[in-house]
Amino acid sequence: MTAIVDAGKRVVGIFTDGDLRRTLAKNLDIQNTIISEVMTSQCAVIPEDILAAEAMQIMEQKKINALIVVDKQRLAIGALNMHDLIRAGIV
Repeated sequence: MTAIVDAGKRVVGIFTDGDLRRTLAKNLDIQNTIISEVMTSQCAVIPEDILAAEAMQIMEQKKINALIVVDKQRLAIGALNMHDLIRAGIV
């Protein structure tokens, strides 16, 4: 997963392995395709003060395995992966 940010460095979307597979399946030229055309713009993000267990619940509900962590200005400050939470014993 890669966070896509605007000029103000606020998260506006993500590009995942699923987005890449869909892009390749459409036979788009990945060297010349604008990221905004193939990214997931309605991506889930979580605030920096959320509990890890809550983040896990969001991932399970949305059937995703990672989230971008943002501050109050929606600036990306990190990422959280479901596998890391499992390894840490959160679940």
